[in-house]
This record gives sequence, structure tokens and C-alpha cells, in this order.
Amino acid sequence: MHDMPDIAYRNNIRISVGDFADVLKRSTLAERRPVDNTARLQRMLDHANVIVTAWAGEQLIGISRAITDFAVISLILRWMKNFSTGELVSN
Repeated sequence: MHDMPDIAYRNNIRISVGDFADVLKRSTLAERRPVDNTARLQRMLDHANVIVTAWAGEQLIGISRAITDFAVISLILRWMKNFSTGELVSN
């Protein structure tokens, strides 16, 4: 059994495009996202209404982006590390 590290969730930290690309590459989403197009990744970050990041110490291990009208509709996209396998997973 793997020890689960303490995970801190933060909504007040802006991550870099490089960090965002790294999370995508460690998940299954790199195959379906423009990880080599930094301008497009930056737009993905810039135009999300809400971004919550997950940290194990100083390591970014997950990100959740939401696009919302703040009234009825919200589309939530997330990536998180599975500590039992070490893999990043997505929904």
C-alpha cells in the first residue's frame, strides 16, 4: 500500500504553461490536447473561469479547469494523480 501524501488544493495560484503541459503529458490527455502549442495552452488557462490546482508539497499533481456562466451551467475538466498506480488520470 502506498502512503498518500497530503494534498493541498489551491485556487489562487497561476500555473505556467509548462506546468500545465507537464500535467497533460503525465495524464492520458496529451494524446488529445495541443501540448506542443504553448499559445493555445495559454488560451486554455486564460479563458477558464475557475482553476483549482492540487499540490503534493511543491509538486503540481492535478488541475481542474471550469468554464461556467456562474448561474446554471459549468463544464469541469480535471486531471489528478492516482497514488496507488502513480498514473495521472482524467475524466
